[in-house]
Amino acid sequence: MFSHVEATNNFRAYGPLHISIIAITILIMLFSFKMKRNKIYEKSMVFTIGLCQIILFTWYLTGTKFYEEGLPFYTCRLSGVFFVISYFFDKKSLKACGVYLGFVGGIMAILTPEMYPYSMLHFTNLNFFFYHICLLSISSYYMVHEKDDILNRQKNTQKIVFVLLILIAILNSKIGTNYSYTAIPPVARNLFQKLNWFVYFFILVMLYQISIIIEAKIMKKIDYKKRVI
Repeated sequence: MFSHVEATNNFRAYGPLHISIIAITILIMLFSFKMKRNKIYEKSMVFTIGLCQIILFTWYLTGTKFYEEGLPFYTCRLSGVFFVISYFFDKKSLKACGVYLGFVGGIMAILTPEMYPYSMLHFTNLNFFFYHICLLSISSYYMVHEKDDILNRQKNTQKIVFVLLILIAILNSKIGTNYSYTAIPPVARNLFQKLNWFVYFFILVMLYQISIIIEAKIMKKIDYKKRVI
């Protein structure tokens, strides 16, 4: 389960297993949207996200791809880091960044999963789905209960994300990695690789900015009083 020996993964995008995972994710997100404020739920999600990151980080340390893939510079991993820090130190700006990055990043990960080259029951692949579902769960919860704070920090988050992507792109160019997919996209690679890198990076940055704007519009439509759970 924690081996570093690669194996065949028979996971099929939009096969029965994937469809089931998508359905479960939607149900959990709806539950999180409708849930009343619950400090135990919030704490358990934050601790679970932190634990998932620690175990994954440790697993990479025991292998040979730590610098290549194990650093926390994917936006979904950064989102988890932001949630943990904001929970313990009450950093509302980081919580907002966590929501804006975690919500869209979690959705994209669940819909277009990039599986690790191990069996489906390997820790990395199980953690991939479990972690992103938790990320979407806490993001959905905060979008309701921290709505005003998150909306007030939309523009600040856009600036932070813009700077983060530039810094990560520089890091990727220096060590030959692809964190946050600033070098190569996770989907439609044949199409985007035909573009000049600066054009691709500009599109990537714009997609992040647009996703934040869309998330803000979604939050504005959330009515706390209509929730029933």
